Amino acid sequence: MYTSSAARNRFSAGNLEGVSGPRIVVMCFERVERDLAEAITAIEASDHYQANAALCHAQDLIAELALMVDTTAVFFPSLANFLISGCSRSPT
Repeated sequence: MYTSSAARNRFSAGNLEGVSGPRIVVMCFERVERDLAEAITAIEASDHYQANAALCHAQDLIAELALMVDTTAVFFPSLANFLISGCSRSPT
């Protein structure tokens, strides 16, 4: 669930026309950061539904980023695995 239609519309196909690939990647990471902040707030408020929604959205974005970026870069596989495993495991 998105808190703002303006935020959702920011990522619509029409709004991304003319945006460079690197800028789209940055926008996705900004959204992941916002999702994680929302998840923390929801966890602190014991809102498990919202925490799950925010964490799942962040995980989905990270998975999509794995498809968007140059996976031949030397650092990428270890970074992607770290991010995906960090989002999917329970806190200890």
